[in-house]
Amino acid sequence: MKLNLFLVLGLFLLPSCVNSPGIATLSADCKDAGQTQSASLEETSRGYSYRFQIHLPPCFDPASENPYPVLYLIPGRGSSSDAWFSAGVGKIVDELILDREIPPFILVVTQDTNSDPYASVIVQDLMPHIKEHYPIHPERRYQAVAGGSLGGIAAYRIVFANPEQFSSAAMFGSGVISGEEKQVRTWLEQMQPATKPRVFLNCGTEDVLMLERAEIMTKLLYEHEISHVLHVGQGDHSYTYWASMFPTYLRWLAEDWQ
Repeated sequence: MKLNLFLVLGLFLLPSCVNSPGIATLSADCKDAGQTQSASLEETSRGYSYRFQIHLPPCFDPASENPYPVLYLIPGRGSSSDAWFSAGVGKIVDELILDREIPPFILVVTQDTNSDPYASVIVQDLMPHIKEHYPIHPERRYQAVAGGSLGGIAAYRIVFANPEQFSSAAMFGSGVISGEEKQVRTWLEQMQPATKPRVFLNCGTEDVLMLERAEIMTKLLYEHEISHVLHVGQGDHSYTYWASMFPTYLRWLAEDWQ
């Protein structure tokens, strides 16, 4: 049996939540798995086409009057969206939704950000496309971004630079990139109390370099009173380990959706 050790660091400064009427719910008789689809933008603001995958939840209703939360998930350096799905993330999402542990939501898995470190295509092209073509809940509390390794860096850059749009950021095998501490402090200092995001970090004990960067990030978050949690478990720098922590992450994420 694999032993996981969890180090939980955080600030519990969340405002009291009022359930938002109109969020999509799962029908009582739903037993079907969700569906993963490949899609593309024919042209983006950077002049090239962009492929991505979208996982629609069990019993997804495209005409639903009640919109869905959305999670944008970014792969690491040199990886495709397939890396997350090969690690079992789609199945994990379906199981938690069908077990009624979390509400149904739309999962969008992007390309890596090797040549686009600040994820401009994701923010300027992909996100507007998703909101236009799918019943996405417009409220900030239902918009989240996560990523692994370099994708985790892109996730915090997106959320910290646009806190009025996103309620949370998640970093798997990742933390503040060396040399960007000053910029992170600037982002955090400029946030208004009502738009401070929640932050989830996960790193393995064998991922020594990234664990150090995750710990430095938690110090910055603590200094600026950003609600956060760091889970450290027995694992390495791999999608397999990060996916093993996805149920914990999704339950944490859905706390804002209940």
